[in-house]
This record gives sequence, C-alpha cells and structure tokens, in this order.
Amino acid sequence: MRIVDIKKDKKINLEELGGKGKNLYLLYKAGFNIPDFFVIPLSFFQDFIKPVINKIRDIEKECIKNPNPAEISRKMKTLFDSLEFTSTQIKEIKDFLNIYNFEKIAVRSSCELEDEKGLSFAGQYDSFLNVEKSKIFEAIKKVYSSLFSERAIEYRMKNDLPIFDIKMAAIVQRMIDAEKSGVIFTQSFYEPNKITISITSGPGDRLVKGESVPEQRLFYYRDKKNFNVQGDKILTSKEIEKIVEQALKIEKFFGFPQDIEWCFKDETLYILQARPLSFIKNYLVWDNSNIIESFPGLTKPLTFSIANECYFIIYKTVCKILGASAKKIEENEDIFLNMIGYVKNRIYYNLLSWYKALALLPGFKYTKGFMEQMMGLREKKEFKEEEFRTKILSLPFLFYTFLRIFINFLLIDLKTKNFFKNFEQTISYVKRKDFSLLSPSELLDIYFYMRRRLIYKWNAPIINDFFTMIFFGLLKKFVEKRTTDKEIFAYLLSGEEKMWSLLPLIELERIVKRIREKNVKDWKKDEEIKNLIEYYMERFGYRTINELKLEEKSLKEDEEYLSFLINSLIEVPLEERMKNSKENFKKAKRKMINILRKKPFRFLFDYSVFNFLLTNARKCIRRREDMRFARTFIFGILRELFREMGRKFKILDIIENEEDVFYLHIGEIIGLFKGTLINEDLKRIIRIRKEEFEKNKKTEYFPEHFETHEIVYKNKIVSEIHKEKGILKGIPCVPGVVEGEAVIVKDPKKADFLKDKIIIAERTDPGWVHIFGIVRGIVVERGSALSHSAIIARELGVPLVIGVKNVTRLLKNGMRIRMDAFEGKIEVLS
Repeated sequence: MRIVDIKKDKKINLEELGGKGKNLYLLYKAGFNIPDFFVIPLSFFQDFIKPVINKIRDIEKECIKNPNPAEISRKMKTLFDSLEFTSTQIKEIKDFLNIYNFEKIAVRSSCELEDEKGLSFAGQYDSFLNVEKSKIFEAIKKVYSSLFSERAIEYRMKNDLPIFDIKMAAIVQRMIDAEKSGVIFTQSFYEPNKITISITSGPGDRLVKGESVPEQRLFYYRDKKNFNVQGDKILTSKEIEKIVEQALKIEKFFGFPQDIEWCFKDETLYILQARPLSFIKNYLVWDNSNIIESFPGLTKPLTFSIANECYFIIYKTVCKILGASAKKIEENEDIFLNMIGYVKNRIYYNLLSWYKALALLPGFKYTKGFMEQMMGLREKKEFKEEEFRTKILSLPFLFYTFLRIFINFLLIDLKTKNFFKNFEQTISYVKRKDFSLLSPSELLDIYFYMRRRLIYKWNAPIINDFFTMIFFGLLKKFVEKRTTDKEIFAYLLSGEEKMWSLLPLIELERIVKRIREKNVKDWKKDEEIKNLIEYYMERFGYRTINELKLEEKSLKEDEEYLSFLINSLIEVPLEERMKNSKENFKKAKRKMINILRKKPFRFLFDYSVFNFLLTNARKCIRRREDMRFARTFIFGILRELFREMGRKFKILDIIENEEDVFYLHIGEIIGLFKGTLINEDLKRIIRIRKEEFEKNKKTEYFPEHFETHEIVYKNKIVSEIHKEKGILKGIPCVPGVVEGEAVIVKDPKKADFLKDKIIIAERTDPGWVHIFGIVRGIVVERGSALSHSAIIARELGVPLVIGVKNVTRLLKNGMRIRMDAFEGKIEVLS
C-alpha cells in the first residue's frame, strides 16, 4: 500500500504506478522536465475498496446476466460514495503532502491498463486541477470512482477488458499555473511525416477533454522542417522549436509515436503526460457496405484467395491504363496486394487501399465522393492524397493523364465489344471440356487458361466502373441541384429492359406465362414445360444465391428452389411491372426537361449537359450489369471446375471430403502440382480451418465498418447495434410508399410465403433477382445506389430503401410496417 516517492525510492515496482504514472516516472528518470509528483499506487486502491469487495462481486455476478454499463456505473458510484479513507491512509497521504509542500495540486488518474500500445484510454478517466489540500481526499475518491464511469465501462466492454478486476493509481502532482498549454502528436493519421500541435491559452485540461477547440494549430513537416500555422499566434518560434525538440526526444526514448501534453510557465516547458499513439502503426479501415453483395457472410478460403488475386491483377492493370504513373504504381504495389482483407472468414474492402489507388489518378478531390457513393459508404474517411501521388503534378503530366482517360472514354464501346468477344470465345472453349474426364493437372490448366484470358483482360469492366462512378455522380449532382423531386433521379435510371442481368427473370417469366396459358396443375409432368426448364437450366443453371462464392451450390443442384420460384411467379404480372418501369423513365425525363425550360436562356446548354450525362450514365450502368453477369458465368464455371477437383482430390486421398477443397488457398492447390507447398499435410490444415470457420460462424452479426491497428487479428472487433425504435432511416433508391408485413430474409431459398411481403435483408446479391418480382417492397441494411439490388428493383418498380442500419435486428417477422421509399423511412405500425 506504500506511496511511491519518485525522488527517493530506488527500487520501484513500475506496475504499481499505473500506465500514466509509469510513463511519467520513466520520463522523470530520463531527465525530462516533469512537475514534481508522488504516486498513490494500485495496491493503495485495493486496500481502499476492501470493505466493499463482496458487494462489488455481487454486482459483478449481476453484470453477467445483465451487462448494462449505466446500471453498473450507478451501483458502483453508490458504493464509492459510501467509502471513507482510514486514519492510516489519511496520515500517509498527508505526510507526503507535507514533504512535497505543493502550493497547488493536480490529481491525475493512472489506470493499470492505461496508455498501453493498441489501447487508448484518453478521456476515459477523470483528473482534477487546482485542488486545495483540504479537498485532496475528495479528488482522489473521484479519480477512483471514474474507473466505473459509464463511458469507461463501455470502453472496457468494447475492447474485451476486465470490468471489475482492474485497479487505479492516483498521481498527486505540483500544479503548474500554465500560461499556454496544449497537445502534440508526433505523427498524424495518414502522414507520418507530419507533427500536429494544438495550442490554447492558460491550462489545457478543457482542450485535452475535447471540451474546447484549439486557439492555434501548427503542422510541422519533419523533412522540410517548416510549419503550417492556423489560428492566432500564441507560441513564439523558440517555444515551438523547444516543444518539437522535446517531443521527438520522447518519441525516440519510448520508440513509438507519442501523444504528449505540455505547458509553459515563465518560459519554462513542462511535460505533463506522454502516451503512445496507438492508432498510428498499421492503421487500417475495413468496410463491406458494397462487397457484401458479392461475398456475404462467412466465405471459404478458396473463394477469398481467388478474389484477392483478381483484385490485385485487375486494379493494378487498370490504374496503369488510365494513366497513373508507372513509378508510383511500382512504389505502391502493396496497395493492390491489399485491396480486400479476410477477417474472421469475412471479406472486407481495405478502404485506405481504395483511396490510395484512386489518388494515383488526377481529380481525387472529386472522384473520392463518387467512389464513396458507389461503394455505399456510411462512414467516410478524410484522406490526404498527396503522399500517394507526385507532389506537384506538372501540366504535361496532367494533360497526358486526362488524355488517357478521355481516349478510354471514346474507346469504351469498342473495348466492351472486344471484351465480350474474348469472353464468348474463352467460355465456348471451356464449355466443350468435360471436367469429369480431365486429370487434376488438366483442370488446373483450365483455371490458368481462364485467368490468362479473362482476369488479365478484365480491363473493360473496371474502366466502365470508373466511368459509371463519374457519370452517376455527376448526373445525381445535376438533378439534385435543380429539383427536390426524388422520383426524378431514381426513374431516370430505370427502363433498361435489355440488361443481361434481367434475362434469368424474363426467361423464367416466359416459362410461367406458358404454364398460365396451358393451365396445367402439375407442370412438372408436362413435357413442354420440362423441356423449357431444361433449356433454362442449360443457360442459367450456374446461378445461385451468393453466386460469387465458389462453395455455394448452383441452381442445377437445387431444383426445389426453382420450383418455389415458378410457383411464386405464376400469379405475378411481371410484364406489367417492367412496362411501368419504361413509362416511369419517360415521365421522369419529361419532368426534368420541363424544369430546365424554366430558364430559357440556359435551356440549350443545360439540356445538352443533362442529355450527355443521362445517356452515358444509363449506358455505363447497363454495360456494368452485363459485365457483372459475365463475371457470374465465369464463377459458375470455376465452381464446377473446383468441385470436380475436390472429387478427384478425395479419390487421391489428398482431402477427406469433396467439399474440403474450398478450405484450401489457390496457392496451396497450385503448390500441389508445382512443388511449392510449405506443409504437405493438407488434411490437418483443413481440419484447423474448419474449426475456425465453425467458431466464427457463431458470431452472427459482424460490423460493416471498423478500424484496426498494428496486427489486424489482435484487435477486438465489436458491433454497435443501435437501439432506436419507431421510425428507421436509410437511403431511398426506388421511390414508393407501401404498407405490409415484414419478413426477415437471410436465405431466399429457405424463405417461404414471400409473395406480397416487404422483405428485410442484411444484403442481397444478383442471385436474389428471381424473388424481386414477387415482393411488395425491399429494405436492405447494406449496399449502394448502384448495387445490383437497386438496379433490378428500379426495373421492376419495387420500392427499395438501402443503408438502414441494424434493421434486421430491430424489426421482427410479422411486424406491419410502412415503408416510405421517397424519404427512406421505415415505420413500425404494429
């Protein structure tokens, strides 16, 4: 329990000082100017709470049943209010006060886990300045009590840290009557070269807590050794140099970027606190708002490894084609190696890599927003692109880059034509092969052939995606600047009946129409219908729910689902819906032209711009859907190829079950034939991966957006589920107002009675297109205005709202809801 005297004690147990106390002591011993202090150690705190330890354990038991931070905080505060220091404890603290004889006192918190690398407890616990000697015990008690504030409990819960088995030390320090003070970060979030200094007049406690804004901010660039100053001048040049010098010494001393609190009094600099900047090292931002449509839920290693390879090859090549500097691409190759990540068997965009890749091209200031819109990001990131492109883009380079982009725009139709020509030739060759007759090495050769012919030549789809992003964003800006009518923009993008992605639904409707005409009760026994279905399966049998996941079974292997779809569509007037979609487009275009006519002197110019943006946005979106349909076909063939490889691997006793092939990485499969395996015992590796997969399957909900530092897999990733009720908000995509029964859909194959219901889904994918024709409305947690679900819903005129956070957890099956897809509102009626 003994109080630590930092001046006299020679053998000090650093762990007794808490995080902040330990750092201050080390800095003091290293010769930095730290105001005198002593530490009331962790063991003192333990002794102080002994009288109520059993009551704390009772609260801990209740917490297991009901982990409510607010309730825990209230009960713990009541306990601390009832505690008093013993006469021995009071005497020990008073003795030290007499030794140090502080005129004014600062009492600071120092938790045992505080200021560790990877964790930031900034602002979690209370400290008190200008404390009178007579009120020091009250201040210490408040510091102790802050250990159980609601925000501190929530933070520990979020990071999987102890809630109750945690101790607090208290630092009693000479109070400096600061004339100016602030905080210095020795690195910035995205620019390791930049130091940030926030400054205020007087004490800096309100600034540190975030209760006030800095009066002045300075940005110091290490390589240039100069400052960028914002706000009123408070510090002199000499004082700035002193702070930077001391901060860099402290960073070097700890070997890690630092967050340092400082102050000046009578031209003397004091260091008040230093903690590691946990967010700096390997700071990554993960988001699956859009990619979840392609790879929802848990995805097996084979699918991820092939997807990761595709992203690397395709985006690196396309950046080069669009005019990015070859030198910059080479210097930043890791960007393309890490476009996506694999966290707990779930695929995420590595968001900073996407920003960095886009920043290699000119116009990032404008295209950034378009990319975020296309990806459906709810949480956008500030991002400085200067580090990832040439510092000063010369006029010739800008001209060259924009010329490359313009040429690609002029050639996109030709590139698309060549893409489909190559696609059809490749697929035609592969489909002539009977996979069952090929050896494993011959199957691998087919994979290499497809990769060489298709993945390495996937330029047209990504270039078209780039222009889709641009024209969609520009058209949206153009329309929203001139009208608040939300129907107009949504319907301007409808009425595209020639899209390939609609073909499965159109062809299915033809089968259903023939069933209606023949009025057959048991259509499964009708020869004509059976032939039509056989032809349908030949063309579209490779499609499935989650169709880019190789481990999923195709429609060919799940004919019961096809029967469910046909029966559901028999009474649905799908043709009428698609006809309405074309009429909606014409009506929206007329409305927009009438709005433009209100400014007759600008009409010709505005109409030309509008028509140019509209024509190209629609063409790009149609091409995008057609090319995504081609991608689906490719993954369908790969699915059959690797299933056949799994059958052969089982016969050869390489794996235990046919399905186990999907637990392998593509590099491991290649390694079997090329002699590059690190470990030959693939069965054991698969067993480990299966166990991990089953463990991760138990986490039903995973966040769409999170950040990690340092080692990705050491970070605690926590979902935040909002508790709002009543009206929920999202992004309106296809306008309309409907009321009906809500049905939570996780797997449409297992969802019966969807007809005329409002389906509530975490995400959709192209394999869901069949059920869109039979529902009343669609509410989706994740996605974007350019997602497949949005495009198909527009064509069918089905009201759609996307981006309704946690809606699958906040609504229940059978609830009656009102869906306003003009405003993006979902209201629970009963």
